[in-house]
Amino acid sequence: MCCKALGAVDYLKISEVFDTVILRDVPQLSLNHKSEARRFITMIDTFYDKKVRLVVSSSVPAAQLFVAKEEITEIEMTERRMLMDDLKIKQEEKVSIFSGEEELFAFDRTISRLAEMQTEAYWLERTQPQSYKQDNSDS
Repeated sequence: MCCKALGAVDYLKISEVFDTVILRDVPQLSLNHKSEARRFITMIDTFYDKKVRLVVSSSVPAAQLFVAKEEITEIEMTERRMLMDDLKIKQEEKVSIFSGEEELFAFDRTISRLAEMQTEAYWLERTQPQSYKQDNSDS
C-alpha cells in the first residue's frame, strides 16, 4: 500500500471505511525507499489516530522495518552535489534531506505506535467503522 502514491487523505478514507486493516509482506525499508517509508509513517499515524486495528506481517520484526543504510549510485551522488551547490550548502555539512535523520526519528515513533496498536486496550477502543456509525445514526 505504501508503494502507491497515496497520502493522508487516502489513509483517512480507508480509516473511515474499515475498522481493521491487514498488511501482508511489509518489506524492510531503507533510506533508498524514503518515499515509501514516509507513506508508511503517514499511514500508521493516521490509523493510530483513528484507532484502526492493524495486522501486519513482515519477514522482519517491527523494530527492524526501517534500516539506516543507503546505497547511492554515482549519478545520485552527482545530483546531490549539484543540489547542494545550488542551495549553497558546503560539502562537509551534514544535510538532513540526505541523512534520513527525520525518517529515523519518525520511524522510532512509528515502531512505538505499532507496538501500542497490538495491545488489547487499543483493539477495544474502536468497535465499528465510522461509516457504519454514521449510516445507522439516521435510522
